[in-house]
Amino acid sequence: MYCAYKNESIQYEEIMVLNIYRKLFLVIFGSFLSQIVQVGVFPLFLSQKLDGLDVPLSLIGWFVGIQWLAVLLLAPLAPRLVLKLGLERLVLLSCILTALGLSLAMLDNLAFLAFASILLGAGLITRWVACDALVVHMAEPASIGRTIGVHEAMMGFGIAAGPLFFIWLPLDEIIYAMFGLAVLSGISFMMAGRKLSSSESGSGAALDRSDFLIIKIALLLAFVGGLIETASVAFLPFYFKADGFSLMHSAWFVSGFGLGGTLLQLPLGYIADVLGHGRTQVLSCVIALFAFAGLYITPQDFWIIYCNLFILGGAVGAFNTLAVIQAGCETDADKTASVMTCIAMAYTFGGIIGPVITANILDLFPADAILVVYSVIIFTLTLLISGSSRKSTSFE
Repeated sequence: MYCAYKNESIQYEEIMVLNIYRKLFLVIFGSFLSQIVQVGVFPLFLSQKLDGLDVPLSLIGWFVGIQWLAVLLLAPLAPRLVLKLGLERLVLLSCILTALGLSLAMLDNLAFLAFASILLGAGLITRWVACDALVVHMAEPASIGRTIGVHEAMMGFGIAAGPLFFIWLPLDEIIYAMFGLAVLSGISFMMAGRKLSSSESGSGAALDRSDFLIIKIALLLAFVGGLIETASVAFLPFYFKADGFSLMHSAWFVSGFGLGGTLLQLPLGYIADVLGHGRTQVLSCVIALFAFAGLYITPQDFWIIYCNLFILGGAVGAFNTLAVIQAGCETDADKTASVMTCIAMAYTFGGIIGPVITANILDLFPADAILVVYSVIIFTLTLLISGSSRKSTSFE
């Protein structure tokens, strides 16, 4: 009798675990589809559409930048929306905002296209905060690093998959493909069901000063990650042009950087589970410093540079992953959405500043100066992480 009851209990626990993994898969898959649309395809689609309307290049930059400006300005509203709607309804709202924006993007009116960019930015930040919070809530404590690593890796795949649509489809059909992916994303979120996290109703609680002191390193990591990632993608071709490489070679280098940022998130997440996020943060900084040094001192060989950039992309890409892991581990569950909003804002702010800093450095100094500047930034970050870890009662 006891054995039968015990077996039934074990079977019930196994079913519950499988159900959690099923819901987690659907949330990550829905987030992946949204990432393809909001970050992987839409900015490039918008720039190509505006170019077809004979809009000046400088103005196209502003139209594309509106999306990220909307992310930065609307981010403070996300925790309030979590309190009112809950995390599950918020991801569905993201899909609705995205679909509305894509509807406007079908038109050739510049005002409507600008508003479409704003709506895509609103959809991006609501999905970003809600999905990060859901993944943190649903992950097992012992595997939170790997779970977040998988989610962040899928976000990288979403960005990498975006340009493929421009190979497969003509421009006027891409908008329908994006619309279809947005709908599939909403279906995936709805299939995940309700009550995905036990603390969803309060996960948008406000942060106080002590919370910011706890996550200050996570915010710095996200800021530096956003700064270097966006600047690298935008300006690597200019850097390698000074070394005599063609645009085609530079495109391969950028893809190597992005591929490293995608494929290395899961192993680094696993290392964070084993060693703790503090040690893994230091490890990622050290790896990034060695990669920068490799770019500076190694011969100008294609594959050596490609491998260096692959490693650099993984290390720098891990900054945001490790920021999310630290924020999820060290703050109360009822504040998860608010913390993820701060991480998203820090990353976005770095992404806005990074290209500006890089462009000015490349304009005023030799190309190698950018390696020195970013190495100094990461070295300083390493010292801050080490100092903060020594002050903690335990180093994970």
